[in-house]
Amino acid sequence: RLAAGRAPGVRPLDPARRPRRWAFSLPQLAAAALAIAAGAGGLAWWAASRAATPPAGPIATPSGPPATLAAAPAQLDYDNAVADLQRVLAAGRGALDTTTVRVLERNLAVIDRAIAEARRALAADPGNAYLNAHLAHTMRRKLDLLRQAAALAAAQS
Repeated sequence: RLAAGRAPGVRPLDPARRPRRWAFSLPQLAAAALAIAAGAGGLAWWAASRAATPPAGPIATPSGPPATLAAAPAQLDYDNAVADLQRVLAAGRGALDTTTVRVLERNLAVIDRAIAEARRALAADPGNAYLNAHLAHTMRRKLDLLRQAAALAAAQS
C-alpha cells in the first residue's frame, strides 16, 4: 500500500543506511579551533617573515661624500647626548648599588665594542644598508641604556 503512494524516483529508507550524523564533543571542538588558530597564526607569521626578507640581489644605496656630510651632524648630536648622559650617570653613581654599576659598565662596554666593530665594517663597506641600520640601532640601544641608568641614578639620590 505504501509503495503505491510514493513519489517516482524516491527510494524507501533502508534501516542499515541511515543518513550520517556528525556530532562532536566540546573538547573536540576546542581542539579543532585551536588547530585552526595555530595554522592561521603560522601562515600569517610565514607571510610576514617573507615580506620582511630583503631582496636577494644587491641593494643600490648612495655612497660617497653626501652621506658622510649628512652623518656628521647626527654623529655630533649622538656624541653630545652620550657625554651628557654619562655626566649625569657619573654624578649619581654613588647612589647606585655596586652590582648595578658593574652590570651597567659591562653592558656599556659590550655596546661600545659593537659600535666600534660596526664602524670598522662601515669603513670597509660604506654603502651597506644592513651595517648602517645595525650601527644606528646599536647607538640607540646605548642611548636608551644610558637614559635608564641616569633616571635610576637620579631617582636613587
